[in-house]
Amino acid sequence: MLVSISNDYKEKPVYERKILGKYLLKDEDPIRTNILLLWRKNADSHYLKKFKNLKSIIRYGTGYDNVDLNYLKEKKIKLYNNPEYCLEEVSDTALSLILSRMRRSKQYDSISKKIMENTKLYKFKNTIDDIERISTKNIGVIGSGKIGKLILKKSSMFFKNVGFYDPNVKSFKSYKKFNNLKDFLKWSDVISINANLNKSNKHLINRKFLKNIKNKSIIINLARFEFIENLSLVFDSIKSGKIDYFAIDLEMRDIINQKKLILKYLKLYPDNLSVHPHSSFYSKQSYIEMRANTAEKALRLINNKKVNSRINL
Repeated sequence: MLVSISNDYKEKPVYERKILGKYLLKDEDPIRTNILLLWRKNADSHYLKKFKNLKSIIRYGTGYDNVDLNYLKEKKIKLYNNPEYCLEEVSDTALSLILSRMRRSKQYDSISKKIMENTKLYKFKNTIDDIERISTKNIGVIGSGKIGKLILKKSSMFFKNVGFYDPNVKSFKSYKKFNNLKDFLKWSDVISINANLNKSNKHLINRKFLKNIKNKSIIINLARFEFIENLSLVFDSIKSGKIDYFAIDLEMRDIINQKKLILKYLKLYPDNLSVHPHSSFYSKQSYIEMRANTAEKALRLINNKKVNSRINL
């Protein structure tokens, strides 16, 4: 079996070559490829149908909303993702954003700057009145996969009350389980979204969702932009005070498509909004792990060994 990498992959395949050796083709070859390592390419039927002998696709990342599952089913092509490589990075990013906002790190920088610029007129209040103790608040996680579980675990070091909503999971001993999304939203002061995008949860953050959240909620979405039905509604909720802080990790295409709206609200509400350029997964170590893990999955398939992260059963 031979492996190729989708042609939008810009890195030199150093780690892939080291692991796969002779099985890795030099370029994307639609005739000889049996296993495709898929970067961010939109793998729709138009793209995939040129591969005449394709048996399996392995995504470099965790998400697979860029893959036409119906086409794979029709052609009996197996799909695998790579959910193991950035657990520490994404969970650390989520917690760092939450803690930074709850302790008002960004605002205190601004206060200190004003004090330094006006030392003769020291009339600035040096504390922020609405800061509350973190342990008194409730944190809820949507999606309890590998990253969600790690956020639950790490959150319990700061929050006394930790809960989750995931229709696909029965329960965890240490964390409060919600079977109803409305109840979950009304309970949570902080919400972290860490689910894989699918048809049932697309546009999860909609008008009804925003109506049911608590006033001054903190929402962290490091998953997919498509969880949001309408970004204007989110920003209106920041404006009204319904959302105290909103952080999102966006693909570059989404930043470009939404740039006017995002720039407007970053200027208006710099303390209440954070936008990351699809970077929460990254560290030097995780980037290497991502590439090596993907190649190792391909090698296991070549050697007829089990690969656990199959998506389409």
